[in-house]
Amino acid sequence: MAARTEGWSAIRARNHALVVAARNLLLERLGGGAAQLAPDDMHGSMAAIPIALPSGADPLAVQAQLLDEGIELPIMTLPGHGTFIRISAHVYNRLADYDRLADALLARGICGRTP
Repeated sequence: MAARTEGWSAIRARNHALVVAARNLLLERLGGGAAQLAPDDMHGSMAAIPIALPSGADPLAVQAQLLDEGIELPIMTLPGHGTFIRISAHVYNRLADYDRLADALLARGICGRTP
């Protein structure tokens, strides 16, 4: 049983490290003064990133377009707080996946924003 617990611990640690690296990559690539919303140790395997959509862009439409390209990305707008993307890391993800995500967002005129 111990080997199984160590296995899950390793997976959780790997996913945490990946989501932190992915968040940092996206903050850098998207620019716009975006800053991390929480310290690294407050993330499990998910992180939120503040974004700015182009004028008139519908978050759900962008989300659907990305899904059509094989990119699953929740985009949500919180009244009074702005729009965010939520990234997550799983065993099948690699850092290159988030670089591809940055390319797809930038191609749509989506950039980071100050929270």
